[in-house]
Amino acid sequence: MDRGREGDKRIGVAAKLSSQLDRIIQTFESSVSAQDPTSITACVAKLKDLPGLEHGSELFYKATKLMEKRANRITFVALEDPELQLGWIKMSSSLSSNDSSSDDDDHIMKNKVLMFVVANVTNYFMKYVMKNPCRDSSMTDHRWVSEILNGHPIRCYQMFRMKKLVFLELCDILETKYNLKKTRNVSIYEQVGLFLYMLSQPGFVRNCEERFQHSGETISRHFHNVLEAVCMFAKDIIKPVDPSFRDTPDEILKDARYGPYFRDCIGAIDDTHIRVCVPSHLQGVYIGRKGYTTTNVMAVCDFSMCFTFVWAGWEGSAHDTKIFMEALRKPALHFPHPPQGKYYLVDSGYPTFMGFLGPYKKTRYHLPQFRIGPKIRGRVEVFNYYHSSLRSTIEHAFGLCKARWKIMGNMPPFALKTQNQIIVACMAIHNFIQRNDKSDGEFDSLDEDNEDIDSDEDESEVGSSTITWEEPDAQSTLQMERFRESLKNMCPTRI
Repeated sequence: MDRGREGDKRIGVAAKLSSQLDRIIQTFESSVSAQDPTSITACVAKLKDLPGLEHGSELFYKATKLMEKRANRITFVALEDPELQLGWIKMSSSLSSNDSSSDDDDHIMKNKVLMFVVANVTNYFMKYVMKNPCRDSSMTDHRWVSEILNGHPIRCYQMFRMKKLVFLELCDILETKYNLKKTRNVSIYEQVGLFLYMLSQPGFVRNCEERFQHSGETISRHFHNVLEAVCMFAKDIIKPVDPSFRDTPDEILKDARYGPYFRDCIGAIDDTHIRVCVPSHLQGVYIGRKGYTTTNVMAVCDFSMCFTFVWAGWEGSAHDTKIFMEALRKPALHFPHPPQGKYYLVDSGYPTFMGFLGPYKKTRYHLPQFRIGPKIRGRVEVFNYYHSSLRSTIEHAFGLCKARWKIMGNMPPFALKTQNQIIVACMAIHNFIQRNDKSDGEFDSLDEDNEDIDSDEDESEVGSSTITWEEPDAQSTLQMERFRESLKNMCPTRI
């Protein structure tokens, strides 16, 4: 018990020392006033009234000897607190030399050494023994996540970008199938909530620290744990629901613009640029067409706006066609190749050959051109309009994903591999929401705030295919052009 009290007392002394360090420095630098509180007379008078220092004792004698030197008197007065003053006297007395002829410089040096030791000891105690928590809000991560999940449904949607039941299902899948583990202080709900909050809200790490009342190290650790689990999940959810593509999508069958012409279409292909942070020596190749560093991400999506293939990691300056052809050539990427008789829609930046249908060139194609231009006339323009309208599904998917996950517009300065993983993770969770909540189309209206480093073949690419691919030749291109011509001839001459 005595040792415990003594330890507490020492901790208290150290804490008080911390508050006196600035005063010590200021006192050393101050000039002497007319009524000098550091005079020998004033200091000896203080010694007589100092609790714990018995008048006439050996320690009292040593204390008066210390007061002969001005540097010692300055230190003594600066300490102010009687307990600190007594402690300083005891330490200084033990350091004092028996040689009474020591000059002022020796004593000043000893006091400087003593002050250095005191400062470091105080710093150690304040940092490791008497820590003052920075994150001291009563609204901890557990309380806040619980309040969100049990509060108004729109709060969960705004904070985590999904409805409560979808959130709970995601947590269950990541825990049971992808090895996400709870810790002693942080539950699965809190980890996933933290991860989704960081993906969706501006401010990222600092905002997350304040919101969840955790240190940056804790936030980073849990974020990367969930990211790892979601990237494993991505390999299972970013792929076609039916790899054989037997059925025509309802989005085509039930729309008169598409049903008669595109019954064998299985999806759309496009690239999008995501802003990333890269080292200065690599920035040249990552500066894309928008004038800042981006990664060019190739993706395939079906007509329910779910991604069936994603390849992130290419430099922003890389051409879409180059990425596209590399994706087709590499079996390890598992690109979902179209079966015989099926095809994807691509825009004019991609080649047209068997399995990949592009529009007519040198003719209006993009939807804004049709909105602001003259009326659509001729079968070529009608075909291009239908083609562009259906292919815009992937542009809508990109837009929805970026609106939902703000991190895709302002990536934190993680390692490039981590940034690519984040992109894939955002698209994986997008798929999960699309497939588990068909009513999620009102996201934009609910979000009031919406406004090589070569290719990485780890978690930065996902897809699935069992079909082998052969390099296209002139005959393949000619066949697809003839097929396009047959579709064009079925179109009306005006709409």
